[in-house]
Amino acid sequence: MKRVFAFLGFPDRITLRRLLLLEPHLRERNLEMLVCNEQNLLESAAGQEAKFLGINLSLRFVPYERPAPGTYPPGLPASPTAERLRRVHRHDSRSRKTPPSEQLHDLFTSAGIPPAELIQPFVNHCRSVFLRHYKTASLLLDQLQPDLLLFDNELCSSTRAMILAARDRRIRIVALQHGDGYGEFYRRIPVLADDVIAYGEYNRSILDAMGVPRERIHVTGAPESDFAARLDRETVRARVRKRLSIPEDTRVLLLALRPFRLPTHSQMNIRLLSQCREVLRSATTKVRVLTKFHPADYPISSNELLRRHAEVLEAFTPVPHEESLLELLAASDLFVTFKSTSVVESVLLNVPLFLVLSSDDDLWPPWETFALFPHGSPEDLASFLLNQFLSKHFPDCVNNPSDKRQAFLRHFRHAFDGLACQRIAGVLSKLAASGPTRPAIENDVEISTWSRKE
Repeated sequence: MKRVFAFLGFPDRITLRRLLLLEPHLRERNLEMLVCNEQNLLESAAGQEAKFLGINLSLRFVPYERPAPGTYPPGLPASPTAERLRRVHRHDSRSRKTPPSEQLHDLFTSAGIPPAELIQPFVNHCRSVFLRHYKTASLLLDQLQPDLLLFDNELCSSTRAMILAARDRRIRIVALQHGDGYGEFYRRIPVLADDVIAYGEYNRSILDAMGVPRERIHVTGAPESDFAARLDRETVRARVRKRLSIPEDTRVLLLALRPFRLPTHSQMNIRLLSQCREVLRSATTKVRVLTKFHPADYPISSNELLRRHAEVLEAFTPVPHEESLLELLAASDLFVTFKSTSVVESVLLNVPLFLVLSSDDDLWPPWETFALFPHGSPEDLASFLLNQFLSKHFPDCVNNPSDKRQAFLRHFRHAFDGLACQRIAGVLSKLAASGPTRPAIENDVEISTWSRKE
């Protein structure tokens, strides 16, 4: 039996759901799937997701022994220089976009810090963290002996270390991207996989621009499309409403928020919540507002988040972290979110959507260009709620023509035929049988030397 090892750097519930849907199709092809998450948080959520998806839980989870956390920046004494350095770090952390190198140089210089004073400690820290992950990855791969490494996000050290360790061992590497797959942001980073699963033509166009050979791009659709095609929304709606004690004559407005832990995102959340509160305060239509916190906030309990932001959350119902967003979506009358994969999920389930736009939207696919759903600022949302959502004609007043919806899904999800999992399983079966495609990297001696030094 061939073995597929899926490694997830982040505890991403969407990727977990995809693996759960995919695993039975791999078993049919005599492929065993093992799953590992750096934070060891997904196994506890797998049972709930499997129950919602209506499948037997047969995924095998492998524990990951996380390296001891380092300090950042390491080795800096308590001094005025160190404090300036921390201020620079805080300033840079407010933006998701890395400034051009000349701006960074000017920023460091204005703070009275020679750039080398920051760069070398940072490089040392990154090197130390990466090598600890590399050792853990090497031990896991030597123990499991997989035929394929499947990863979902190369933006964290643990995943990049796993990719490097797999490359050293001539294990074929496949990217099954988290979220919406390869998008605008990925134009800026190198391709680390031998083969790539693309969820639609949009992903393929990005990968083409990145220089990936056509024969290494496998357009399949996304696993959740198969589930959405057979989901009975009315059954899910009744179950969720009963669990959350929502009367049938009450409309459900679901808000999926951005991480409160990031200042700019927290400000957008507060704008959004404030606008909703003002509109709904005098509404005669019965409305229950459910707020779903971003997974990045999960280390903080939902009760603690409610306490910290009571002023804007007090009128709403924050749902527990463990609630499935897909299940909440199926039970909602209107979904409001910022740009995230849940945009496509709402279209899959045919749930009315309002997309809130913000300053970093160039990192996301251009979903709004299909004119399939209303979009705009939190203030525009307030107008939409007042004039559309609270209207007696809702949702008929926002229903979209089926041809527009199908064009959107074809572009971002390839096909809506219930066969995406079969296509992905077929690709992985073929790749597992064909073996590695590239020689081991040339700097493995240097890596081994680093490991001995550590």
